[in-house]
Order: sequence, then structure tokens, then C-alpha cells
Amino acid sequence: MINRREAYERLENLLKKAMDPACSPAEAQACKAKADKLAAELGIKRRKKKRKEKLFVKGLYTKAPQESSPEWVMFTLNINRVELIDWLLTSGDSEWINAQVCKSRGTGNFYAEVNQWEDVNT
Repeated sequence: MINRREAYERLENLLKKAMDPACSPAEAQACKAKADKLAAELGIKRRKKKRKEKLFVKGLYTKAPQESSPEWVMFTLNINRVELIDWLLTSGDSEWINAQVCKSRGTGNFYAEVNQWEDVNT
């Protein structure tokens, strides 16, 4: 029997693995199921996070680097000025918009997405 601290670390590791982009959807689902079971054993009620629809940065397009690019080039950004400015002007009142460049699990293509992360514990 593992102690509570080890159990919490195991729970954290399972959840991290489930969110890892390198993890297949089947592996992610298995990790989440194990995490739910462990959380129940520990008496922790995990809130199911409602999945938000992806919000893409219109006018900011990302692509894999060309084969001739140096190794330090991670991806290329293509910016359509008119689309991006229009999107920025209509995307809310906040001074900052946090975005992240992600890699699609299915196609391997890059895309720019607004980071909509919220702390569910607050």
C-alpha cells in the first residue's frame, strides 16, 4: 500500500500523462480512468472540466518549418494583417490575449489557439 503523498504524486502524474500531446487518445482515456479511480479511493472529488470550443487566432497561421530550415526553427508564422487586426478589434476588451501554438494529434499540423485556461480550484 502506498502512502497518501505517493498516491497524490501518482494522481498528478496520471493527469499530466493524459494531457501530454504525445499520448494517444486511448492512452489519455486510460490514464484519466485510472486517475478517477485513484481520486475516488483518496476521497477526492474531481470536477469534470467542461471542454471549451477551441478559439483560433484568426489571421495568425502556423506551419511546420521547411526541411531546409535550421534545427532551431520550430515552426513558421504567417500573418494576414487585415484578418489579424480585425480579429483583435473584435475579440474582447482585454489588453492581453494569451495564445499557444499547438500540434494537432491527428494531422501533426501546427495551429495558433487562444489559451482559455482557468483555474478550476478558485
